[in-house]
Amino acid sequence: MLTSRETDVLRLLASGCSYAQIGARLGISIHTVTSHIKNSYRKLAVHTAAAAVTRAAALQLLFQPSCARMAVTQAEGVAATSMPIALAGGSSVANWLRRSEAGM
Repeated sequence: MLTSRETDVLRLLASGCSYAQIGARLGISIHTVTSHIKNSYRKLAVHTAAAAVTRAAALQLLFQPSCARMAVTQAEGVAATSMPIALAGGSSVANWLRRSEAGM
């Protein structure tokens, strides 16, 4: 369904990365990030990041070992994400994923 690159972009989006952070981590332009996100939204038949994460999670496209923890600590050489995507109620997609994994 999704290409491996679209899945990578969606995982980083779900972890709270901005488009610029996704581009920097994957070595692609913001324009390319936007294209991958638009393609993912179209394939998943959604219009928002929260809906894309929900649909991808339901289809088990995001959950591989540690995929919800894609933010790498500074001790490992990369700054952790700092710009979470907001969901209804002020929660971030990354927080939603952590709660989903924990069964909350």
